[in-house]
Amino acid sequence: MVPVRCWRGVGLLLWVLLASLAAARSAGLARAESTYTLADGVELRLLDAQQGAKVLLDDRDAPFFARLTTIDMAARMGRALSPAKRGANLQQFRRFVAASARNWSPAEEQAVVQAARVVQFLCADVLPSMVPNPWRFVKTDGREEGGASYARGGCVVLSEEAIREAAGGGSNASLVSTIVEQTFQLYSRQHPERAETLYGAIGFHKVPKLRLGAFLEARRLTTPGATTDAYVIEASTSRGRRMLVTPVSYARFGSYVPGVTSLQAYLVRGLFEVTERDGVWTVKAAQNRVPHQVSPATIGPAREPYDASSVYRLNPGEMLARLLAMIVTRGAGVAPGGSTDVVDRVANALAAK
Repeated sequence: MVPVRCWRGVGLLLWVLLASLAAARSAGLARAESTYTLADGVELRLLDAQQGAKVLLDDRDAPFFARLTTIDMAARMGRALSPAKRGANLQQFRRFVAASARNWSPAEEQAVVQAARVVQFLCADVLPSMVPNPWRFVKTDGREEGGASYARGGCVVLSEEAIREAAGGGSNASLVSTIVEQTFQLYSRQHPERAETLYGAIGFHKVPKLRLGAFLEARRLTTPGATTDAYVIEASTSRGRRMLVTPVSYARFGSYVPGVTSLQAYLVRGLFEVTERDGVWTVKAAQNRVPHQVSPATIGPAREPYDASSVYRLNPGEMLARLLAMIVTRGAGVAPGGSTDVVDRVANALAAK
């Protein structure tokens, strides 16, 4: 006969296992890592939440945590932070980011795999080497980046929002474009010389480290995986004055504002005039040392009209990825959007090999 205390021990163990399974279901942890084989032997891997958290915290391929400002972390976490406690802030933020990683539901898996097959097919005629092998994906709840997707640690990071429509049986056009954009971000890091050629095609030129000034440096918003290089581009005013400008993403507020919990509510994308002296590039500031955001009449090598909808409002990496997605998805009958000239410039640069 088995002693009563042994049965009690077995019962406790079963209870713990059942409770863990129930907790996993309630947290949406539907399944762990899955691997699929696509055309040409490309291995698509959907990392589980545990592996995904490690990717999100990996700062080796593109510095992120080291470049964060206080407002970066406060806007994402939705809480006030003291600039004097950077070490403690970073620890909190790293835990916050890691907790955003999620497992994939069966419907999400199928949506991503189907979209990835479309992307691979469309890229075959434009940039076949863009698709990596293995092709790794991480899913997050989106809180760590305001619902945006991005590239990090050699992976495409997709938010639940980016997958929702396709996973729910709707169109996968948006998901296809998102995967193209973020896969290109991975490609550009592995092929920096090719990326520089494409940047040049749209008018951007890399400069040595750019001094933003105290105002913008304190409010700068950092994108995971974004290039740390600085770029400038020529623009013109309505009166024909030419100037060099650089795009900067910065916070609308200097510190956390209670009740404003969306990263997008903080985000401002602007162009700022830059000057160069003795090889040092600096954002031009007014007498009060606050830089003045400029709205040129035209921008870029083709002197395209500049307005609030211009793709030139994005940082160079995001802009190039957006244009690449426009070019690729034209093969699927999706309207390219944006300026035909700038899209064609990138398409021609790609065709030139």
